Amino acid sequence: MKVDNSNIARKSLFLFSYNIFGSVVGYITMFFALRFVGQNTWGIYGSALGIAGLLGILTTLGVDGAHVKKMTQKREKDECMGAYLLIKGFLGFIFLVVSFSSFFLLGNVFGYKFESPYLREAVYVALLGSLLASMGNIFRTTYQTKLEAKKAVLPLFVQSVVQHILIILFSLMYLVNIIPNKEFMGVLFTYAYLLGAFTRLLIYVMWAYKDKLSIKKPSRALVKEYILFSIPLALLGIVATIQAYTDRTMLQFFWNSKEVGGYFTVQKISLAIVYIGSSVSFFLYPAQSSYYEKGDKEKFFHITSISERYLSMVTVPFVFFTVVMAKEILNIFRSSLINYSTPLIILVIYAYINVINRPYSSQMTSANRPHEVMKMGIIQATANVFLNAIFIPTSIFGIPLFGLKSTGAALATLLSFLIGFVYLRYRVWKILKIKYEKKIIYHIFAGFIAMSTIYLLKYLVGPLCAWYLITGAFFVFIITYVIALYPSGELNKYEMKKILQIFRKLHK
Repeated sequence: MKVDNSNIARKSLFLFSYNIFGSVVGYITMFFALRFVGQNTWGIYGSALGIAGLLGILTTLGVDGAHVKKMTQKREKDECMGAYLLIKGFLGFIFLVVSFSSFFLLGNVFGYKFESPYLREAVYVALLGSLLASMGNIFRTTYQTKLEAKKAVLPLFVQSVVQHILIILFSLMYLVNIIPNKEFMGVLFTYAYLLGAFTRLLIYVMWAYKDKLSIKKPSRALVKEYILFSIPLALLGIVATIQAYTDRTMLQFFWNSKEVGGYFTVQKISLAIVYIGSSVSFFLYPAQSSYYEKGDKEKFFHITSISERYLSMVTVPFVFFTVVMAKEILNIFRSSLINYSTPLIILVIYAYINVINRPYSSQMTSANRPHEVMKMGIIQATANVFLNAIFIPTSIFGIPLFGLKSTGAALATLLSFLIGFVYLRYRVWKILKIKYEKKIIYHIFAGFIAMSTIYLLKYLVGPLCAWYLITGAFFVFIITYVIALYPSGELNKYEMKKILQIFRKLHK
């Protein structure tokens, strides 16, 4: 018997549309910032977000995931909201105290100061933006548990629009010499992030007031449940944060803002692929948790398998096309970024593995085994820090190292994630006895055929540097991919009809 997952798919598609929108607008913004202002300024912005994001671990510590779980388990939803707000408020306070105290000690006691006063100011602004984003996630997570896609996601659209319009505006102001200070532009970009986060929070607060979200003082037992369930999830969050921000922070520490600017660019391109997986897992996790609590093993297993299959089918074209066209894609933004094509290729491979692993990570947590995800997190985080430390710098304490800069950061990200990937897949198979989706092999095979076609096209006609040639090459890639995939039955009439039904329901 087939399981109808159209509701989850429709809601995931809504979040996916936001991620696509954010990626496209983000690329446009990045083009303006890099072309008009420069790589070093973009690096100040990227470093500030990286440092703030790394410290932002303290604002979450797994409590968001615990809230999703408890809201599917408990009848007293208002008490759950009370416990959630109490813990998040405490974590926000700890975040501010630890952040500013750490900077004071590092700068005034140990002598590790910021590269420039502009970077210092940008980091402080980014910290405030990170705090507002964490407060906004209180409402976002609550609407997520209710599977209310539009209320969970629409404020993110608004934040993206505000943030990117301001960055583009600031870039144009620099171009016409209204703002002559190039490095200060990095600070202004960070203010754009702060204002975007504030706008999102404001919309969430207004909706919560209108919906009359009920909040009740929680019992000590419930707060304790939240904390105990959050502990293993906190380590998973630490892993994700380390993967996202440690590399940029180390590149800033051992190299400079310009290097961060190059790496930040390729990282943003690859993250667009990762967001595809987050679009599905955002609503997949509550659904998996609900099926598991009801004892519906068939739906519990099926929804995970089919998610991996569709995620793979959708992401393979973006990954393989980026691999074959890395230099041409980066040349659109700035010719100096061509030197970062190898890190881009490595990161999009990581992005694909990350995406197809998302359903199994949330499945293990849904099955009340977050400690298994915690173990994976410890292994992965340790490997990531170690590999970044030996790949990025030229030396530490006089010990010669690889000094691979951005390429080393990308390698550390990929290799550490592969270690965690293998461990988690083994534990899921061992504990839950799940059979993995083998049809993704068809997607990879079709991707190789399409990629070979583009290589041949480049060999015959030469470099495809212009944006319209890159666009044309992508259409050729997609057509080849679909033709190569069709004989496998992955894109048969039933699947195409199902996809079209999801798109129709998206607007209802």
